[in-house]
Amino acid sequence: TVAIVPVFLEGQIWGVMGFGHSDLEHNWQVPEVDALRAAASTFGAALQRWQNEEQRQAQERFLTTLADITQMSMEIPNIEAMLQALADRITDIIDADDCYITLWDAENRQSIPIAASADLRQAFQATGRRPAEDSVTGATLKLGRTLIVEDIKSSDYVSTTVAEQFSACSGIALPLMAGTDPLGVFFMTFREPHRFSPEEIARCEQATQQVALAIAKARLLNSEQAARRRAETLQRITEALSSSIHLHDVLDTMMTELQRVLPYDSASVQEIQGNHAVIIACRGFPNHYQIMGMRFDLSSEGTPNRQVIQSRQPLILGDAPATFEEFTSFPHAPASIRSWLGVPLIIGGQVLGMISLDKQLPDFYTREHQDLALAFAAQAAIAIQNAQLFAETQRRAAQQEALNTIIAAAAAALDLPGLVATT
Repeated sequence: TVAIVPVFLEGQIWGVMGFGHSDLEHNWQVPEVDALRAAASTFGAALQRWQNEEQRQAQERFLTTLADITQMSMEIPNIEAMLQALADRITDIIDADDCYITLWDAENRQSIPIAASADLRQAFQATGRRPAEDSVTGATLKLGRTLIVEDIKSSDYVSTTVAEQFSACSGIALPLMAGTDPLGVFFMTFREPHRFSPEEIARCEQATQQVALAIAKARLLNSEQAARRRAETLQRITEALSSSIHLHDVLDTMMTELQRVLPYDSASVQEIQGNHAVIIACRGFPNHYQIMGMRFDLSSEGTPNRQVIQSRQPLILGDAPATFEEFTSFPHAPASIRSWLGVPLIIGGQVLGMISLDKQLPDFYTREHQDLALAFAAQAAIAIQNAQLFAETQRRAAQQEALNTIIAAAAAALDLPGLVATT
């Protein structure tokens, strides 16, 4: 006779455990059934613990790869060498087999093969420029978002010639964007059929943002002298922001580095929480403790923050009090704000919040300040998100440690090894 007991994982049936009895007929008693259910529950908990550990290790590998991408973008000024180094390293984020990176020639509407995984580099570059209508790059940029190709050889997005040349079954293509300007496409593939999970897609999209930022920064380094000086400034900011992964330290570094590159009398970093922008860091306000935690209603037309968040574009006010009455009232009034510059913090198409800069002189901020603030905000958004991911990983690790303690105690109480041996 046999007793079958379900094994649950995250509230869903994962499988079953079968327990056999040597008797031809056996009337299973309630205590026996309860013991079998306890064994299945403990097994399910152990399985959950293993799965959580796998997810934690995958998240750690992902964060390490992101840190390596940032480091490469700082240390390798040549764009081709940098992208080749990234192509060799970035497959680790989802354990893909190969990676391909193209750049986009907007004037001629052609994709340029620039880098690929080490053993495919020469063959990929030899494919040459391809028109938008005959390339994954053109299709992905036209779509304007992530493109999943689960069967490459039968896909309309990949040319037959390229599909036959490279041993790829499934792939994910992501647009590399600098604002609204297309830079190219980042394409990772598997040599066996593969279904992309939401977690894999999210990781690829976040990594793509850093690759795009690395490309944009490398192009700045190759431009005229003024742009080169700006890139050097951004590199220093990146190094400073990468010096810590704790959110409090990152925000403190942001305010310090911001003062060095963009003059302000007062400034704040704001995070979107529901339908409000909430100040989570600030400098220069005489009433600092009244400003910290201040909330701006994003549905109200009486604040410039709403316009910055909704438009996803920077905003300069030459005379803030003349445009928005809130600058003349408490708690803004003590800061005597006249000029105001707001820039959104965006990563992966998501607005995390914004940075606002204030000067007590009217008409102070210029387009040059705005452009530099946007570049700074791109770096800052990545640093903030990495810090938030680290904090979340630490929280989950603490929860897992507590769960492991409970499971170990339960297993000891049930004498699970002895129970398994007798069955």
